[in-house]
Amino acid sequence: MFKEDKNLQKDIKVIGIGLGNQPEEIQTYRTAFKVEFPLFPDTKKEIQEKVKVKAVPLTVLMDTKGKVLMSHYGPIDNFDTFVSEIKKNYRAQ
Repeated sequence: MFKEDKNLQKDIKVIGIGLGNQPEEIQTYRTAFKVEFPLFPDTKKEIQEKVKVKAVPLTVLMDTKGKVLMSHYGPIDNFDTFVSEIKKNYRAQ
């Protein structure tokens, strides 16, 4: 979706963080789900503690200064609505 929108493509980057996962688990996930974005293991849950993640999955939209523009806990039930919310928050910054 981000690849198709030139504005989003240049400004929004997607990464995944495997809280408590080992590198091998990350690679298995990447292969199984054909993940195209970078995935990083957080084996010691340091990132989880730093950003105070209480549950997963968690999606966070941040600006380049680290300000949280929106966050969403849980699975994404309606992808189109979710993308519309991202675009709305992206344009508001």
